[in-house]
Amino acid sequence: MGVERTILHEPDLLPDWAVVRGLLIANGETATIRMIDGLPAFPDEIPDATWHELRVGLTGGMVTVKRRVGQLLCVTWGTGEPALVRSWNLLNYCLTKATHGTIQMETGPVNADDFAKSVGITTS
Repeated sequence: MGVERTILHEPDLLPDWAVVRGLLIANGETATIRMIDGLPAFPDEIPDATWHELRVGLTGGMVTVKRRVGQLLCVTWGTGEPALVRSWNLLNYCLTKATHGTIQMETGPVNADDFAKSVGITTS
């Protein structure tokens, strides 16, 4: 079963993949874009500003990021593997940090740093 988190941000502030990737690397995660808008991506390809859906290969597995106006949906399938959960959480953190947004949690919206603390991620 898929699990999803919603990240809200200013509608005119698009996530810059170079910033997100830099945050991931700084926190010990490798990330490769596997697909952009349903099409295969080159290993070093950077999505342009018009992307709507990314498939991101992370250490723990694959995560899909869907972009809507003012929000990002971060989806993964299954949460049984601790490595996948950590990678998914870290991508959520980095997307939120890069957009200066908030993650919608059951208890309400939280910023990137509070989210990291709540899920036990130590960030750089």
